[in-house]
Amino acid sequence: TSSRIYLYIGSDRNTGGSILIDDLRLTYGKNEIEGPNLIRNGNFESPLEDSWTVSENHQATEIDSQNRFEGESALLLSATSNGFSKNTSVWQDTKPLVLGRPSTLISYFRPSLTSAILTIRLSVGFMTSSPNTSASSGLCPRCLPGALNNPAIDCSSVRNL
Repeated sequence: TSSRIYLYIGSDRNTGGSILIDDLRLTYGKNEIEGPNLIRNGNFESPLEDSWTVSENHQATEIDSQNRFEGESALLLSATSNGFSKNTSVWQDTKPLVLGRPSTLISYFRPSLTSAILTIRLSVGFMTSSPNTSASSGLCPRCLPGALNNPAIDCSSVRNL
């Protein structure tokens, strides 16, 4: 079987918003440079339809070649309403994760001027990240990189672009 990764936007007013994301990586090990990325097209250099499924409320999501952290492009995740499931997110099936094996989830992001909240979540509750993505949030700290896959542990890291 596989694991599924979800990217979605939420807000306290259910109005959606936009957030720029780049270099999304899920790897086994205690940091992002150990091992291959389990996420296809996590650097968003290829068209989304080759690796990601975009749900209806995220249809404005697109590859952005003007704003990026590294490489030629990034993902402009845009939603018209809050996401919370497969039907309200941008998602893909990844290689399966092994429960108890140390993993790291990392990404760069740029907050929008709206009060959108970015959630990066894996199926079966392995890892979830909902950093403060308000424009004044600054750099988000690393959160338990390399921690064991456990539904009770947030072992992700999200950095500002």
